[in-house]
Amino acid sequence: MLDYQVKIFDNLQIVGQIKVQATHGNPVNGYEALTGTDSAIIGHPKIQWKTIPTPSKSFPKILTSTGAITVANYTDSGAGHKAHFHHSFAAVVIELDRKNKIFHLRHIHADKEDGGFYDIAGGVLKRYSPHSVSTG
Repeated sequence: MLDYQVKIFDNLQIVGQIKVQATHGNPVNGYEALTGTDSAIIGHPKIQWKTIPTPSKSFPKILTSTGAITVANYTDSGAGHKAHFHHSFAAVVIELDRKNKIFHLRHIHADKEDGGFYDIAGGVLKRYSPHSVSTG
């Protein structure tokens, strides 16, 4: 877990110092200016992807949240039920293209039963399974 902001590549930062409430319905809203012209990844169990308008000669700016690798555990309230519905067993994959100084982001979603997930490897959709899954 990261508890500070770090620039991990040209135009890409991880915003770890902000603890967005798990019940927040729009986790990346309000953080458009926080990283300047850089795209940002914010930790939150709900997947949200937002593009921010940029000048025509600039790289696109993306704000996205991560998803979670934890079991959903919310209160029996309206906000808790909404958060449980949007809780995603997911992660962000970052591919860095150092030659062209660009990056690619995508989310992978895990199977809630066994933790396996699908991803594209060499242009082929492939299922990956964890060596072990421990919940609770």
